[in-house]
Amino acid sequence: MMEILRRTSLIIVCVLSQIVFFDHFHVMGYGVPLVYALFLFDYRSGDNVICSMLWGALLGVVVDIFHGTIGMNMMSMVLVVFFRRPLFDLFVGNKKGNGYTVDIASLGMKTYLQIVLITTFVYYICVLILEDMTLKYFAQLVWKAIAGTFSTTAFILFYNILKNHHRGHTRRI
Repeated sequence: MMEILRRTSLIIVCVLSQIVFFDHFHVMGYGVPLVYALFLFDYRSGDNVICSMLWGALLGVVVDIFHGTIGMNMMSMVLVVFFRRPLFDLFVGNKKGNGYTVDIASLGMKTYLQIVLITTFVYYICVLILEDMTLKYFAQLVWKAIAGTFSTTAFILFYNILKNHHRGHTRRI
């Protein structure tokens, strides 16, 4: 029950902060950080794939409702959540066992950066292809995806560093 409340509150806080505040951070439409992508990395290795896909679909629907898009975010989020576990297992392997969480402290900076960059880039590419429905301006699409990936990755790294610093600070007391 607490896990359901925690994830629901994470969805609400991330989507509301995205809509109210972070949708206005961009340079000529490029590099909008996706705060709700934090949900993609709220992951434990033992999570059920179907349950995670349902949570991803719920997050995508909520984002679609507020952005006025018709299923683009939901389809992209479900796709990325579906391939999340194999991607994490590809980089982490069996060296962490079945109880690892995805953060800098448990994976290391290099592995964490690889996972975040690939996951957010795939999400951006999916959303942008579904938004344009054409590959006519593919170079512009790739530049938007790269700029958005780097801004989102910077935000996620900043959040994770603050979270780990806060945890380390409270442990010392």
